[in-house]
Formats: sequence, structure tokens, C-alpha cells
Amino acid sequence: MKIYGIYMDRPLSAGEEDRMMAAVSAEKREKCRRFYHKEDAHRTLIGDMLIRTAAAKAYGLDPAGISFSVQEYGKPYIPALPDMHFNISHSGRWIVCAVDSKPIGIDIEKMKPGTIDIAKRFFSPTEYSDLQAKHPDQQTDYFYHLWSM
Repeated sequence: MKIYGIYMDRPLSAGEEDRMMAAVSAEKREKCRRFYHKEDAHRTLIGDMLIRTAAAKAYGLDPAGISFSVQEYGKPYIPALPDMHFNISHSGRWIVCAVDSKPIGIDIEKMKPGTIDIAKRFFSPTEYSDLQAKHPDQQTDYFYHLWSM
């Protein structure tokens, strides 16, 4: 398993965005153009480029020649590389991907105060009770500990 990550410390320049848009599929370009916030388009482009770069390095391919398809439920894959499994996640300024020879998943979530409000809907009664019993200064950290298990 390999994990790659990029911290987006600034928006893409116009030139960087143009080069990345030229390297992705027409569908991905259209998806990026529909985003209201430029940052969302940039995260999508960087995620695509992360996977292309990982595949190119692992298999000696030209990143521009890699094409993606989607499975029945929308999960992307590379038809030319049936043994390469990957997953992308982004949150805040981070974009991460995991690559393996077996199905894999990765999730990243920016820790934000106030997100514990959803705990009652998703956590078991015991987990929710344990969360509520924590000191308010510890609740956010404990929420993400439970959320990411």
C-alpha cells in the first residue's frame, strides 16, 4: 500500500490549472467548470493528477495517456490497470490517495469544532454517551477518534 498526499497551500496558478485541465478527460474538465468554488475544482484536478502520477510511477506509463472509467456505483478505476486499486479523499487543504493491489479506501477529514452535533445520528448509544461524558475541550478530538475507527 502507498499513500500520497498534497497540502494545497495556495490556489493553483492560471498556468497550472490550464496544464492540469489539458491532462484530464473532457468529463473531468466539465465537472471542474461546474464547481462554484475554484478550490473545489483545484482539489479535483490535484486528486486526478495524484492518481495519474502514482500509476505512471508504478507502471512506467505516461500520465497523460491514462484513462479512467467508473464502476457501477461510480467508483473510478483505470481499465488498463485492473490490479491497481485506489481511493481519493480531500478535506480542507489536503488531498490524499491510497493505492494498492487490492481494493482500498482512505478518508481524510478536517477537524472542525461543532461537528459533534451529527454524532447522535451516526454513533451507537454507548459511543454517544461516552462522547457526551468527555470534557468539552476533549470532545472534538474524541469525536474524530470514533469517526475514523
